[in-house]
Amino acid sequence: YGLSDVFSFSNLTALSLGWKMRAKDHCFGVDYWMLDTTEDVYLATGTSTDLGSEVDAYWKYQYNPNTQFMAGLAYVMPGDVIEYDYGYDDAGIRLVGNLRLRF
Repeated sequence: YGLSDVFSFSNLTALSLGWKMRAKDHCFGVDYWMLDTTEDVYLATGTSTDLGSEVDAYWKYQYNPNTQFMAGLAYVMPGDVIEYDYGYDDAGIRLVGNLRLRF
């Protein structure tokens, strides 16, 4: 559910919209994620399901059929549930690097 890996698999509804471009051995992409709880969460001001949203940008390079490099950036914007539970609404940035080897 995005490059930030902030949320678990339970009680989660995720919707994403993305764009990807391939050029020979390179792949560039941008994804937008909207994340909600499946059930209402009770807050002091009522109920909400908004966990937040995330924008990801990445580059992948296929070195050979068994080796792939990936670098990405995740920008996470917390929603009402995160703001209420943890007391902050600051956005977060995560840089990601990955080497994938297939045998």
